[in-house]
Amino acid sequence: MARPLKSTGPEGPIILSIFGAIWAMVGLGYAGVSPLVWLVPVALGIGLIGVVLRRSRGLIPPPPQERRRIGRLVGIWSGVEGVVIFVAVNLCINLGHPEWIVSSICLIVGLHFFPLARGLPVRVYYVSGTLLSALGLAGLTDRIPFAPSVVVALGAALVLWGTVVAISA
Repeated sequence: MARPLKSTGPEGPIILSIFGAIWAMVGLGYAGVSPLVWLVPVALGIGLIGVVLRRSRGLIPPPPQERRRIGRLVGIWSGVEGVVIFVAVNLCINLGHPEWIVSSICLIVGLHFFPLARGLPVRVYYVSGTLLSALGLAGLTDRIPFAPSVVVALGAALVLWGTVVAISA
């Protein structure tokens, strides 16, 4: 017998797993860690995807109309996020502060979780958005005493992977 739908399907957790791996690789890159070590976050991301796929078996998929609504909502907010990231990166560069790029992106990614949390609805996205926004703000305000880009990026990876675990449990 199929279990009732707990979330919007496995797509969200899979995307979060991949972006968690990307954030981890960015953090390791800023830390000067050998690219060979980057296989660790890739392996973690792939492992989480496997868990998500196993856990999603038997879930009742949303009806087609709901899937379209979800796709439209995610598409709109991801598009807004992409445009704002593009503008923010250019501002950071033109203001002479490329060190703000990672923190700015993290803040923007965090803020984009709030409309998703409401529209999907996935309540844990409020926590994810808050944590990512706080990380981004901390990096921008020099509240991180050393290597803000490393701390922000690795922290973002942990937040996203934690979100995967929370919504896939």
